[in-house]
Amino acid sequence: MTGGLRIASDKHGKFTELKPDFSDGGILFVPGGKIISAEEKEARTFYDAILHGTELRVKPEQALVVTQILDAIYESGRTGKPVEL
Repeated sequence: MTGGLRIASDKHGKFTELKPDFSDGGILFVPGGKIISAEEKEARTFYDAILHGTELRVKPEQALVVTQILDAIYESGRTGKPVEL
């Protein structure tokens, strides 16, 4: 994408455009003041779900649907034809 990611929205009836700054390498999470990477946050969430029974943010069924959509996008791109889900 030329110029990087831009997010367009309507804020209080006025068009706004946000350009996130990923120059530090990605999105960081700050639980309790400690900065961790998105990968570590995802791994901790999964770990807590297994060991402590906490809820996952993304359910396996949701991940399956996203995977099916992505597979359909790639298949459509490869064949040049629409793929129905």
